[in-house]
Amino acid sequence: MRFLLLFLLVASSASFGGTRVTPNVGSNMSILTSNNTSYLSGSTLWKQGDTATSYIERLGRHTPVGVTPSRGVSLARIGSAAKDLIRLSPTSVAASVGLMAIIEGAGWAIDELTGQITAPDYITAPVNTSNYHWRVNQQGTGPAFATPVEAAQYYVSSMSYSCCTYSLGSGSLISSSTYEFKVIATRRDNGSTSSSYNRVYRHGSQCSSGYSYDNSIGACAISGKKPVTSSDINNLQITGDA
Repeated sequence: MRFLLLFLLVASSASFGGTRVTPNVGSNMSILTSNNTSYLSGSTLWKQGDTATSYIERLGRHTPVGVTPSRGVSLARIGSAAKDLIRLSPTSVAASVGLMAIIEGAGWAIDELTGQITAPDYITAPVNTSNYHWRVNQQGTGPAFATPVEAAQYYVSSMSYSCCTYSLGSGSLISSSTYEFKVIATRRDNGSTSSSYNRVYRHGSQCSSGYSYDNSIGACAISGKKPVTSSDINNLQITGDA
Protein backbone atom coordinates (compact mmCIF):
# COMPACT_ATOMS: atom_id res chain seq x y z
CA MET A 1 0.00 0.00 0.00
CA ARG A 2 2.83 2.42 0.89
CA PHE A 3 4.48 1.65 -2.45
CA LEU A 4 1.17 2.24 -4.28
CA LEU A 5 0.63 5.61 -2.56
CA LEU A 6 4.19 6.65 -3.43
CA PHE A 7 3.60 5.63 -7.04
CA LEU A 8 0.33 7.62 -7.23
CA LEU A 9 2.01 10.69 -5.68
CA VAL A 10 4.82 10.62 -8.25
CA ALA A 11 2.40 10.03 -11.11
CA SER A 12 0.17 12.87 -9.92
CA SER A 13 3.10 15.31 -9.65
CA ALA A 14 4.30 14.43 -13.13
CA SER A 15 0.79 14.79 -14.48
CA PHE A 16 0.17 18.28 -13.10
CA GLY A 17 3.70 19.60 -13.64
CA GLY A 18 4.57 17.98 -16.93
CA THR A 19 6.40 20.99 -18.33
CA ARG A 20 8.57 21.25 -15.24
CA VAL A 21 10.11 17.76 -15.37
CA THR A 22 13.85 18.14 -15.98
CA PRO A 23 14.98 16.20 -19.03
CA ASN A 24 18.56 15.15 -19.65
CA VAL A 25 19.44 18.15 -21.80
CA GLY A 26 23.22 18.07 -21.53
CA SER A 27 25.56 21.03 -21.27
CA ASN A 28 25.11 24.47 -22.80
CA MET A 29 27.75 23.68 -25.40
CA SER A 30 26.20 20.37 -26.42
CA ILE A 31 22.83 22.06 -26.95
CA LEU A 32 24.32 25.02 -28.84
CA THR A 33 26.18 22.66 -31.20
CA SER A 34 23.26 20.26 -31.69
CA ASN A 35 21.08 20.09 -34.79
CA ASN A 36 18.25 21.96 -33.04
CA THR A 37 18.63 25.70 -33.54
CA SER A 38 19.43 27.22 -30.15
CA TYR A 39 21.06 30.25 -28.66
CA LEU A 40 22.25 31.54 -25.31
CA SER A 41 20.90 34.85 -24.01
CA GLY A 42 22.36 35.85 -20.66
CA SER A 43 21.67 32.91 -18.35
CA THR A 44 18.77 31.64 -20.43
CA LEU A 45 19.28 28.95 -23.05
CA TRP A 46 16.63 28.81 -25.78
CA LYS A 47 15.99 25.79 -28.02
CA GLN A 48 13.96 26.73 -31.06
CA GLY A 49 11.41 24.61 -32.85
CA ASP A 50 7.71 23.86 -32.95
CA THR A 51 7.75 23.69 -29.15
CA ALA A 52 10.84 25.38 -27.78
CA THR A 53 11.73 25.08 -24.09
CA SER A 54 13.61 27.73 -22.13
CA TYR A 55 16.20 26.55 -19.60
CA ILE A 56 17.68 28.61 -16.78
CA GLU A 57 21.05 27.50 -15.56
CA ARG A 58 20.97 26.70 -11.84
CA LEU A 59 23.95 25.15 -10.08
CA GLY A 60 25.19 23.66 -13.33
CA ARG A 61 21.80 22.12 -14.25
CA HIS A 62 19.20 23.24 -16.77
CA THR A 63 15.75 23.51 -15.20
CA PRO A 64 12.85 23.97 -17.63
CA VAL A 65 10.59 26.92 -16.78
CA GLY A 66 7.87 26.33 -19.34
CA VAL A 67 7.16 25.56 -22.98
CA THR A 68 7.59 28.72 -25.06
CA PRO A 69 7.11 29.01 -28.83
CA SER A 70 10.19 30.75 -30.22
CA ARG A 71 9.28 31.38 -33.83
CA GLY A 72 10.23 34.66 -35.45
CA VAL A 73 7.49 37.06 -36.58
CA SER A 74 8.35 39.47 -39.40
CA LEU A 75 8.15 43.21 -38.80
CA ALA A 76 5.89 43.44 -41.87
CA ARG A 77 3.31 41.15 -40.24
CA ILE A 78 3.46 43.08 -36.97
CA GLY A 79 3.11 46.39 -38.82
CA SER A 80 0.18 45.09 -40.87
CA ALA A 81 -1.62 43.84 -37.73
CA ALA A 82 -1.01 47.17 -35.97
CA LYS A 83 -2.44 49.11 -38.93
CA ASP A 84 -5.51 46.87 -38.99
CA LEU A 85 -6.15 47.55 -35.31
CA ILE A 86 -5.69 51.30 -35.77
CA ARG A 87 -8.03 51.28 -38.77
CA LEU A 88 -10.77 49.09 -37.30
CA SER A 89 -10.69 49.69 -33.56
CA PRO A 90 -9.71 53.08 -32.10
CA THR A 91 -10.71 51.71 -28.68
CA SER A 92 -7.93 49.13 -29.02
CA VAL A 93 -5.51 51.98 -29.70
CA ALA A 94 -6.54 53.81 -26.54
CA ALA A 95 -5.98 50.63 -24.50
CA SER A 96 -2.54 49.86 -25.95
CA VAL A 97 0.67 51.67 -25.01
CA GLY A 98 2.34 50.38 -28.19
CA LEU A 99 -0.40 51.54 -30.55
CA MET A 100 -0.62 54.90 -28.80
CA ALA A 101 3.12 55.33 -29.30
CA ILE A 102 2.67 54.70 -33.03
CA ILE A 103 -0.10 57.25 -33.54
CA GLU A 104 1.56 59.84 -31.30
CA GLY A 105 4.78 59.35 -33.28
CA ALA A 106 2.80 60.24 -36.41
CA GLY A 107 1.54 63.42 -34.71
CA TRP A 108 -1.99 62.02 -34.39
CA ALA A 109 -4.36 61.95 -31.42
CA ILE A 110 -7.65 60.39 -30.31
CA ASP A 111 -10.52 62.85 -30.02
CA GLU A 112 -11.90 62.51 -26.49
CA LEU A 113 -15.47 63.31 -27.55
CA THR A 114 -15.82 61.17 -30.67
CA GLY A 115 -13.13 58.52 -30.10
CA GLN A 116 -11.93 59.22 -33.64
CA ILE A 117 -8.24 59.29 -34.56
CA THR A 118 -7.36 62.73 -35.89
CA ALA A 119 -4.39 64.37 -37.55
CA PRO A 120 -3.38 68.04 -37.50
CA ASP A 121 -4.99 70.10 -40.22
CA TYR A 122 -3.97 73.56 -41.37
CA ILE A 123 -5.62 76.35 -43.32
CA THR A 124 -2.72 78.34 -44.66
CA ALA A 125 -2.92 82.07 -45.12
CA PRO A 126 -3.16 83.52 -48.65
CA VAL A 127 0.27 84.50 -49.94
CA ASN A 128 1.11 88.07 -49.01
CA THR A 129 4.72 89.04 -49.67
CA SER A 130 4.85 91.27 -46.61
CA ASN A 131 3.98 88.21 -44.49
CA TYR A 132 5.92 84.95 -44.14
CA HIS A 133 6.20 83.13 -47.46
CA TRP A 134 8.64 80.87 -49.33
CA ARG A 135 10.66 81.25 -52.53
CA VAL A 136 13.14 79.15 -54.46
CA ASN A 137 15.97 81.65 -54.04
CA GLN A 138 17.40 83.63 -51.16
CA GLN A 139 17.14 86.93 -53.05
CA GLY A 140 13.34 86.96 -52.77
CA THR A 141 12.57 87.00 -56.49
CA GLY A 142 10.31 84.66 -58.43
CA PRO A 143 6.99 83.08 -57.40
CA ALA A 144 6.01 83.13 -53.71
CA PHE A 145 4.37 80.21 -51.88
CA ALA A 146 2.58 79.84 -48.57
CA THR A 147 4.50 76.71 -47.47
CA PRO A 148 8.01 75.36 -48.02
CA VAL A 149 6.62 72.15 -49.51
CA GLU A 150 4.75 74.11 -52.20
CA ALA A 151 7.96 75.99 -53.04
CA ALA A 152 9.88 72.70 -53.19
CA GLN A 153 7.24 71.19 -55.49
CA TYR A 154 7.56 74.20 -57.79
CA TYR A 155 11.35 73.78 -57.79
CA VAL A 156 11.03 70.14 -58.87
CA SER A 157 8.36 70.82 -61.50
CA SER A 158 10.54 73.49 -63.10
CA MET A 159 13.41 71.04 -63.78
CA SER A 160 13.31 70.16 -67.46
CA TYR A 161 16.53 68.32 -68.36
CA SER A 162 15.91 65.88 -71.20
CA CYS A 163 17.47 62.88 -69.47
CA CYS A 164 15.21 62.55 -66.50
CA THR A 165 11.93 62.83 -64.70
CA TYR A 166 12.02 64.40 -61.25
CA SER A 167 10.08 63.83 -58.04
CA LEU A 168 10.12 65.37 -54.59
CA GLY A 169 11.51 63.23 -51.78
CA SER A 170 11.41 63.83 -48.04
CA GLY A 171 12.26 67.23 -46.61
CA SER A 172 12.61 69.06 -43.31
CA LEU A 173 13.02 72.52 -41.84
CA ILE A 174 16.71 72.79 -41.01
CA SER A 175 16.29 76.31 -39.63
CA SER A 176 13.47 78.81 -39.16
CA SER A 177 14.07 80.17 -42.65
CA THR A 178 15.43 77.20 -44.64
CA TYR A 179 13.77 74.04 -45.87
CA GLU A 180 15.95 71.26 -47.29
CA PHE A 181 14.47 68.58 -49.51
CA LYS A 182 15.48 65.71 -51.75
CA VAL A 183 15.11 65.71 -55.53
CA ILE A 184 14.92 62.21 -57.01
CA ALA A 185 15.91 61.93 -60.67
CA THR A 186 14.94 58.90 -62.78
CA ARG A 187 16.64 58.52 -66.15
CA ARG A 188 14.30 57.89 -69.06
CA ASP A 189 16.77 55.73 -70.96
CA ASN A 190 17.68 53.13 -68.32
CA GLY A 191 15.51 53.79 -65.25
CA SER A 192 18.44 54.41 -62.91
CA THR A 193 17.88 56.89 -60.09
CA SER A 194 19.98 59.47 -58.32
CA SER A 195 19.18 62.09 -55.72
CA SER A 196 20.39 65.50 -54.61
CA TYR A 197 19.46 67.93 -51.85
CA ASN A 198 18.23 71.46 -52.48
CA ARG A 199 16.76 74.29 -50.43
CA VAL A 200 14.02 76.91 -50.48
CA TYR A 201 13.98 80.02 -48.30
CA ARG A 202 11.52 81.93 -46.13
CA HIS A 203 10.91 85.65 -46.54
CA GLY A 204 8.59 88.17 -44.86
CA SER A 205 8.30 89.20 -41.23
CA GLN A 206 4.81 88.48 -39.84
CA CYS A 207 1.47 86.71 -40.31
CA SER A 208 -1.70 88.42 -41.42
CA SER A 209 -4.53 88.96 -38.93
CA GLY A 210 -6.22 85.75 -37.77
CA TYR A 211 -3.25 83.51 -38.62
CA SER A 212 -0.24 82.49 -36.57
CA TYR A 213 3.07 81.00 -37.62
CA ASP A 214 3.22 77.22 -37.20
CA ASN A 215 6.77 75.90 -36.96
CA SER A 216 5.78 72.35 -37.89
CA ILE A 217 4.71 73.36 -41.42
CA GLY A 218 6.67 76.60 -41.79
CA ALA A 219 3.63 78.68 -42.63
CA CYS A 220 1.10 81.20 -41.37
CA ALA A 221 -1.94 79.08 -40.65
CA ILE A 222 -5.06 78.39 -38.63
CA SER A 223 -4.65 75.04 -36.87
CA GLY A 224 -7.37 72.43 -36.71
CA LYS A 225 -7.97 68.69 -36.90
CA LYS A 226 -9.08 66.25 -39.58
CA PRO A 227 -10.06 62.57 -39.40
CA VAL A 228 -7.27 60.12 -40.21
CA THR A 229 -8.08 58.22 -43.41
CA SER A 230 -7.39 54.60 -44.31
CA SER A 231 -4.79 55.90 -46.77
CA ASP A 232 -3.05 57.81 -43.96
CA ILE A 233 -2.86 54.58 -41.93
CA ASN A 234 -1.53 52.60 -44.91
CA ASN A 235 1.30 55.14 -45.24
CA LEU A 236 2.35 54.88 -41.58
CA GLN A 237 6.02 54.06 -41.13
CA ILE A 238 6.23 51.55 -38.26
CA THR A 239 9.78 50.99 -37.03
CA GLY A 240 11.28 48.07 -35.13
CA ASP A 241 11.34 50.17 -31.95
CA ALA A 242 7.61 50.80 -32.16
